[in-house]
Amino acid sequence: MKSNRGTRLRAIVAGVCLLVFSGSARAEDCKGQSSWVTKPSLPDFASEPTTPCSFHQGSWMTFLYLTQPVEKEVLRFQTYESLSQLFPAAPTAAASACAQKNPKRQVFLPRVGKSNDDRVPSIDQAGSLGVLVDQDKNVTLYQQYFDPIFSSFVKVCDLTTRGCETADPTLRAPLGSLLLKASWRAIKRDDPNYARFFTLKDRSYDDPQSGKCVTTDVAMVGFHLVYAPAGHPELVWATFEHAANAPEGRCTGGTTTPPTGFSSWLYNDPKSTDCSKINDWPYDADHPSPVPYLKTQTVRNWPSGVNPEDSASAENLDDIKQLNASISGLLPSGSVWKNYFLVGSVWSKGGALPADPAKLAGSTLLANATMETFVQATNPLDANGPGSCFSCHNTTAINIDAPPPTSVNPQPVHVVHALTNGTAGKCSWTQQTMPAACKATQPKAITKTTAAAQSSAIKPIASH
Repeated sequence: MKSNRGTRLRAIVAGVCLLVFSGSARAEDCKGQSSWVTKPSLPDFASEPTTPCSFHQGSWMTFLYLTQPVEKEVLRFQTYESLSQLFPAAPTAAASACAQKNPKRQVFLPRVGKSNDDRVPSIDQAGSLGVLVDQDKNVTLYQQYFDPIFSSFVKVCDLTTRGCETADPTLRAPLGSLLLKASWRAIKRDDPNYARFFTLKDRSYDDPQSGKCVTTDVAMVGFHLVYAPAGHPELVWATFEHAANAPEGRCTGGTTTPPTGFSSWLYNDPKSTDCSKINDWPYDADHPSPVPYLKTQTVRNWPSGVNPEDSASAENLDDIKQLNASISGLLPSGSVWKNYFLVGSVWSKGGALPADPAKLAGSTLLANATMETFVQATNPLDANGPGSCFSCHNTTAINIDAPPPTSVNPQPVHVVHALTNGTAGKCSWTQQTMPAACKATQPKAITKTTAAAQSSAIKPIASH
């Protein structure tokens, strides 16, 4: 269902206010609503976004919903299934020092590699296989989560078997699907800025430098949010960061200024004037990496994932800046989320597939400094280099057991790389024999009733 252009709609279902993506939001009025903070809920994903602002509003609204506490020290997104829960065959910490020491405790993993990578479990970032190390020499940690809509889709379509990815070339993530990834760094409780992070206490992870199981508090520094509104089988890719992660814009050889209260950036030495090692992973990823790992000098090359010299992107950049300021003003004075911001959101024009650079819209150079550190679009721009999330998350087949689809018949579901963690094998169904439960997800839009039910499924204990 598309909203009428020039009209702002508000759907009220079961007492829950849902954002309806409308065409009325423009750069000068791209703002949030107080209800997103006081009564967080999901957008109406059955309504197609029509302006850059409406995409970014959907990103912020969803983020505030996902980060609502549902019990002490537990946010809503943490109640969703993790990668290892949804894909039991995915690499886990079963053989790790932490798993042996604390078999029942949640164990954090540095990023786990693809299931066909013989170096798993690894501490590599996606794409570059680089390792991100903060200024305190802590390796960055990652977790992935999947909301009930996407988890159910995987199960009823038997996508834990990799062969089912290609059983139907039109297969796509259902409307309302949410795919998430969070990045974390170790933090000490006597850190003067401890309260300016969302933290988890006493989490264990395998320290690759010492080989020991380390138990410490961890602070969230980044958050990937992928959501599926109507009209966009390529999905909308948004990312959030902590304000103290890294400076924005290309390195110019001068010093930088961290946020007030921080003596340094988390991933950048503000006194350094050397641009030669910016966003650099200096080791050959195909060979064992030396330890201890070196601190990474990180810069977010493109503010909001936008080239400010591109006049066509001016409105998008203004939308993001104004929306971030608006949300910050709506949040309570003591809210930890005032320290996080939307970097940007990217999608393709008209939901076109495959999502190649010529078809992208929004933050077309989007990157998260903690998750795509080493594969950001270069500044100045190198036309042959990677550009945004869609540089990797496109419709080229990522199933090692299947041939790549042609550009005439791209497969939307291939934008989701998590499916590579399924078990290799022949699918139990074909396009002609798709299970009824799976067929019900294709391309049926979620109803407003479904969205409201998901919004109220877990009763929150407090607002933001």
